[in-house]
Amino acid sequence: MNEKSLTNNHFKISVRSAFIYFLLTFSLLLIFLTVSASPSFYEIVEDIFATFCAVFLFGEMLYFYMHRVKYISLQLMFAFVFSLIIGIPSFYLYFFKKASNGFELACIWGMLINIILYLTAIKSVHRQQIKTINGLFKVIFLIVGACQLIKIIFYLRFILSSGLGHLAIYTDSEELLASIPFLIRAISGFSSIMALAVFYYKSSKKYKVFAFILLASDLIIGIRNKFFFAFICIIILSLYSNRKKITAIFARISKLQYLLIGFVGFSIISYLREGYEINFISYLGIVLDSLSSTLAGLQNIYSLPDENGWALLNPNTIISQVFPLSGFGFISDAQIAHEYSTIVLGNVDNGIALSSSGLLEASIISLHFSLFVYLAYLLIMISIIQRGLNSNYAIFNFFALAMMTGFFYSVRGELILPFAYVLKSLPIILIANLLIQLKSRN
Repeated sequence: MNEKSLTNNHFKISVRSAFIYFLLTFSLLLIFLTVSASPSFYEIVEDIFATFCAVFLFGEMLYFYMHRVKYISLQLMFAFVFSLIIGIPSFYLYFFKKASNGFELACIWGMLINIILYLTAIKSVHRQQIKTINGLFKVIFLIVGACQLIKIIFYLRFILSSGLGHLAIYTDSEELLASIPFLIRAISGFSSIMALAVFYYKSSKKYKVFAFILLASDLIIGIRNKFFFAFICIIILSLYSNRKKITAIFARISKLQYLLIGFVGFSIISYLREGYEINFISYLGIVLDSLSSTLAGLQNIYSLPDENGWALLNPNTIISQVFPLSGFGFISDAQIAHEYSTIVLGNVDNGIALSSSGLLEASIISLHFSLFVYLAYLLIMISIIQRGLNSNYAIFNFFALAMMTGFFYSVRGELILPFAYVLKSLPIILIANLLIQLKSRN
């Protein structure tokens, strides 16, 4: 790279950094105006800033979609996911659902965080993997895979016999868990990290196919999110083992027509599991509206007096819920999602509940500065995972593998999820050095 190119790159980075500082500084000003400016003046400033954020966000989304292959990385893929679950719904709820009672600021934060995620999603370095899974890995993987498939069969039989369909997983969870041998459940918990490792390290096609089947197995019982996030992780991890091939595949499957096919496919799974009696075309409208559900529930909290809303959500639970999320509910079973659902919905015994979200939990930590709390969390987590994947040490590789799916899921789940996944996968992480070897020259 010549001196002129280095100068241009440095200038671009400087401009990008200055723009991020401007956005964050203006956000602080907006927070200050909430308590110091007249309502009419504040509303004008807020609408102008929200409009600016919306226009810039959609411009970024279009630019990075058009250049998705060039910038493909963990952070860019996360930015796309964030757009789907938080960014676009924030725009929709602010401008079309008339967000109020302070919730409008949360919508602006959603768009603003998404903007900064794109701005910092520069092309990442992916150290090409020269290690491969060994014989011990394959033996353990086959055992873990068998347990995962057996568990899914138990789940499916229970769902079909319950008469409640997919909701039986939530309404009769204790009975469901009791019907599956503990050893099967415990061993199957390692299926995610081992399946992802197959794509991260060098491995044969047959093991990749088996790993894909395991990651997709939850679709059989109507659980879509696990596979959706796992599929994104597969794309990212394959950059380390076969970058040229996966970028070609990614360029093809991320075309608009294939994204629409994927959307319809996931909607069909949801349509069948819920047993809707309306026609499928009408149901697609419900699905599009439900994309905002992760964020929309927050409106209810903002509309309540603090003593009936925010005051009932305990910040300590954000950390302690790592126990129930990692299978240690006997230590503590308190979860933000349950407290949140009880406040908004009242009775949650019918299996209908609200999920937690990163933005919700950041707001519980600091209602006024949730933007900075959540943004710092996201950028730190991305840095940790990227460093782990680029490390020469297998234990750090596996640590990052365990965190990845939980990190993506945390957009519509708990902030502590990446660490809960680490706890669930800890036995595999600790023996990571025994599971891989240098690829043979032959």
